[in-house]
Amino acid sequence: MLYGVEVQPKKDGETGIYRYPGFEKELITAPKSGDRTIQEILLTNFKKSATREFLGYREVESWKVDEKSKRKVPVLLNSYRYYTWAQIEEKTRALGSGIENLGLAPVKSQYKDYHLRFVGIHSKNSVEWVLTDFANSLYGYTSMPLYDTLGEEAVDHMLGETELTTLFMTADQIKKHAKRVKGGKATHLKNFVIMDEDAITDADLKDLEGVKWYKFSEVIEAGNKDIKPYPKVKPEDIQTFSYTSGTTSMPKGAMISNRNLVATIGGAEQRLYFFKEDTVHLSYLPLAHVFEKIVFFFLTYKAAKYGIFGGDVMKLKDDLSILKPTIFISVPRLFNKFYDTIKGKLQDLTGCKSTLARKAVATKLQNVEHGKYTHTVYDSLVFNKMKQVLGGNCKYMLSASAPLSVPVKKYLKIAFSSPFLEGYGQTEGIGGEFVSHPDDPRVDTIGGPLPMNEFKLIDVPEMKYLSTDKDEEGRPAPRGEICVRGANVIPGYYKSEEKTRENIDEDGWLHSGDIATILPGTLAVKIVDRRKNIFKLAQGEYIAPDKLEQVYKTTQGVGDIYVYGDSLKSNLVAIVNLDKGPALKFAQASNIQAQSVEELANNDAFKKALLDAFKDTAAANGLKGFERIARVHIDPVLFGESDLVTTTFKLKRNEAKTHYQAVIEKLYEGLE
Repeated sequence: MLYGVEVQPKKDGETGIYRYPGFEKELITAPKSGDRTIQEILLTNFKKSATREFLGYREVESWKVDEKSKRKVPVLLNSYRYYTWAQIEEKTRALGSGIENLGLAPVKSQYKDYHLRFVGIHSKNSVEWVLTDFANSLYGYTSMPLYDTLGEEAVDHMLGETELTTLFMTADQIKKHAKRVKGGKATHLKNFVIMDEDAITDADLKDLEGVKWYKFSEVIEAGNKDIKPYPKVKPEDIQTFSYTSGTTSMPKGAMISNRNLVATIGGAEQRLYFFKEDTVHLSYLPLAHVFEKIVFFFLTYKAAKYGIFGGDVMKLKDDLSILKPTIFISVPRLFNKFYDTIKGKLQDLTGCKSTLARKAVATKLQNVEHGKYTHTVYDSLVFNKMKQVLGGNCKYMLSASAPLSVPVKKYLKIAFSSPFLEGYGQTEGIGGEFVSHPDDPRVDTIGGPLPMNEFKLIDVPEMKYLSTDKDEEGRPAPRGEICVRGANVIPGYYKSEEKTRENIDEDGWLHSGDIATILPGTLAVKIVDRRKNIFKLAQGEYIAPDKLEQVYKTTQGVGDIYVYGDSLKSNLVAIVNLDKGPALKFAQASNIQAQSVEELANNDAFKKALLDAFKDTAAANGLKGFERIARVHIDPVLFGESDLVTTTFKLKRNEAKTHYQAVIEKLYEGLE
């Protein structure tokens, strides 16, 4: 198995340039169909696949009021129905025409030569979301999804930077956006379109007073009165925005063009050859993020089946059992839950069942090292029941957005008796820059580049990662920061040339910030570190430890702090140096008796009080949930005394990680 071919030789300070085998001469810029825009892909489907089913959903049987939220929630039927491509064309033509007829997407010429017509979307994945996105693609509007996991201030920033005029939203978003408009925080936002109109409550109607709004069906009705012809959409036209989480500042608006999307579709077509017309996918990962977005458009290109989840991730098991997807694409957090659940159930077995299960697991784990993930006997006796967790028909699993541990991947391969692929990429490269091969027995790599982009590694001398590095056997095993280049790399960030230049250099190379090594033999790429002082947690959220440390240092009694997060975990832990005087006063106020820092360091009640104080500090500073500290260790020995700070009093983060490795492992024990 060969993951890459060197097409240009090594230069000083970097490796050679590598491409997907078979595409050494030219990178892919479009799929095999030759379609150059999402519009062209849709028009092809309308013509060639008119009667094929694509968009699946669970019909609403009735509505009930949730006692906790006081909102109307749907009661869904236990079956999926589908829109055909002909039905989708009819609805999206009307929807796109309605947006035009009602003047909901005025031209914004605010940046360079871009003339953008934004249509905002704030919703969970839904049929209405898909239809709106398709209408945008057909009529040349730019989808501008909002998601509030980044905080309300970030949403204000997105609305203000784009000067968004119209927002398609679900009823549960009405109150906050109406308040935003009436309070003067969204001066350009003029129109609401309520996508789930049957969920509107009397309280919502009161909030909507004084705001111009439409039901989703009303926009379609307005379009049907005067169907507009499709405009010519060009490859360089911006199909969507994706705001990436800022670490020390506001989110950046990544502009994603049709060219970026179709190039990535073309690349995926080579490696993900098992995606076909009969592929069935359950959509529950947010369509606002680039990961699900490219999966969505790739399945659109394949004219496969795209089923929307019921809207409640806590009931995902029901959706899986009804839809029975043939692929399961997710993120480490959910895969970790599957792992914990399955392993826990096997450990609870007793007697002969326990003996059989242990032997089955041991045998298959041994076989998986050689690429074999099925077993003629043990699958029928032990593992076929486990496959029902994913509906029973899953043939491939794919994880991305953050690293997933090797033991979990191996265990899930044997539990679900299917290959496990790992994808890697940034929003700026449309998420799918690298993918492993389904037949590769190794599960600790991200495979190789897809054929729409090439890559190289550049030296990071300050961290001792060099393109001249060798492995233990003396074979070349270069290490360095991953840089990619190709038609999938975005043209830049909206209204931010400076930030664009920080991440995409003048030669078109996207600098990832991730450090990798190229393995001898297969030339597979393995992530080994992070260059910048930011990292991802298991749920895919970026953490800026420097920023958090500055915040948590303001907590009474804290002299210095080292915040650590493992990309295989979803929580943060911290090592703290105390400021003796304030710390003792804090302890006294908390009814904790102590005379020294050493006593406090070993006092569980003080640690609990400190964690409570950290919660207050986080709340006071507007930190997000994933930025909060779950466990703390108090070290009476100052960081400086352990040579963990520089002459300018900055924490030596790599040295601190090594110094506290055993402490960190203990902090994470039993945490998740």
